[in-house]
Amino acid sequence: NREDNDNDTDNGSDTDNGNDQGKGDSIAIISGGTKIDILIRRLLDFKANEEITIPGIIGIRFTGNEKFSKGYIEVVEIQDLLQYRQQSGNKDFCSNIFDIKVPKGFQFNSPVELTLYFDKNKVKNLKHIAIYVYNEKTGIWNMVGGTVDEKNAFITVKVPHFSKYAVMENSGMTMMTDMDGYWARDAVYRLIDRGIVNGIKSTDGEYRFEPERTVTRAEFAKMLSLSEGYLQNDTDTDLSQFADDTEIQLWARPYMKYCNKKGWISGKGLGKEVYMKPNDNITRAEAAAMLGRILSEYQLQNDDFTDRETIPQWAQKHVMVLSNLGIMKGYPDHSFRPNDKMTRAEAAALFDNYLEVVR
Repeated sequence: NREDNDNDTDNGSDTDNGNDQGKGDSIAIISGGTKIDILIRRLLDFKANEEITIPGIIGIRFTGNEKFSKGYIEVVEIQDLLQYRQQSGNKDFCSNIFDIKVPKGFQFNSPVELTLYFDKNKVKNLKHIAIYVYNEKTGIWNMVGGTVDEKNAFITVKVPHFSKYAVMENSGMTMMTDMDGYWARDAVYRLIDRGIVNGIKSTDGEYRFEPERTVTRAEFAKMLSLSEGYLQNDTDTDLSQFADDTEIQLWARPYMKYCNKKGWISGKGLGKEVYMKPNDNITRAEAAAMLGRILSEYQLQNDDFTDRETIPQWAQKHVMVLSNLGIMKGYPDHSFRPNDKMTRAEAAALFDNYLEVVR
């Protein structure tokens, strides 16, 4: 199983030479008319598995050694949520907002385990709650995920950087009956939250994601288009240059046309004809090439896949870029398996990683 990586820019704070306040008193201050509480201010010097905790409010556990000379970690609790209501969309706050700050430019050596407590009285359905992070660039709350402890009313998730976090409930989230406990669960729900993937509706009205099912080239093109912010245009769907034009279904045509115009997908040459092959299951090499063409400006470094000689020449540079950026990973035996068919779970993890790196 692969661990999903998040790579957004840290929410930095300047270092200063004030006294370390430890994890003791909370200091209430007014900033921009909004009441905030500085809950924690400590020197950024932690050993692996060291924790800072305020019972019933927040917990932070460092999974690796973290140190920044003369730098501080500061946790600020924002209790006035009104200024963030508009950006929350159809999601409701189930906790206050916690702005966790570290020195600008600081990069963690290992993911940090973040625990936030929530107010049970504000929750309608525990299946719809998760930890969300505020994107300072877009002004949108993006889902992070997390494991819910219903009895003790908290959620825990691993994060690679600090920012503004809160527990929120998205009552409109479509829940998948086959994703509980699955390794790509949070990645799938993050993409559902962004409107990039959806489930398959059963006759009983429930939804399944079918994570082990393979992905077609048409389905991958749709996910790629939506990840790039494409707004569907049904008036530009001409794909008559492909010999199998009639096999491209109506729903897929706008997405495949968009990817073709962008140069991300060019089809397969067979004899004198070029075929789109929309219903073929996409291979890992093909997926890497389609996504990698968007990232052509990144520098290449050698990868260490044990089967790199089996990666097609046309996909090699794209595999290296995605591997170097941590977007696409290999298997525990360090193989890439370029000709394996990509599953829906793997595709979800791939696009989730991609969005965290480039957004």
